[in-house]
Amino acid sequence: MRLRLAVLTILAFTAFACSNAAEPYTHVPKYSKNVSTLYGHEAQNPQGMAPDIEWRDSNGVKRTLRDLRGKVVVVNFWATWCVPCLVELPALADIANDFRDDSVVVLGMSIDQAGNVFPKVEEFHRSKGLNFQVITDNKMDVYKAYTRTSQVAIPQTFFVDVDGFVQSRLVGEQQYDSFKEQIEALL
Repeated sequence: MRLRLAVLTILAFTAFACSNAAEPYTHVPKYSKNVSTLYGHEAQNPQGMAPDIEWRDSNGVKRTLRDLRGKVVVVNFWATWCVPCLVELPALADIANDFRDDSVVVLGMSIDQAGNVFPKVEEFHRSKGLNFQVITDNKMDVYKAYTRTSQVAIPQTFFVDVDGFVQSRLVGEQQYDSFKEQIEALL
């Protein structure tokens, strides 16, 4: 009986997200109403601003999150070893396609850490036919700035409004409709 309970507990834990946290994270469907508790968001409060991200695009041009003001930005933290992350990547690719004309940008932040991860992540990105910008965060600096923790719980997706404020967050594997609902609330 104890063995069966232990197996069920382990299966339930891995079903929610890839995590090394003490407790599994769960989906927070209307996090936007409580985002102020995490980010101190007020209309004039710069503390509610999304932490900036800096990367080089496929042409070697330096980009930042600030450059994307005026657009809704979806920041998704994932890794190539995280099964729930891999399951939701096609939904993110569909979001990037379907909302491209609505000024929505999807950024995939890979937290893979082993060795020189960029070629590995870039090849993975290409092999899966993903159509959104993938950035490596192998030191997890951006992850820690967004999540305010060093405990890994992925996938995790943040929604940044046109003014650069984090408005909502989804934790754990998501489907297309969950992403769509969050984006439409910001358009």
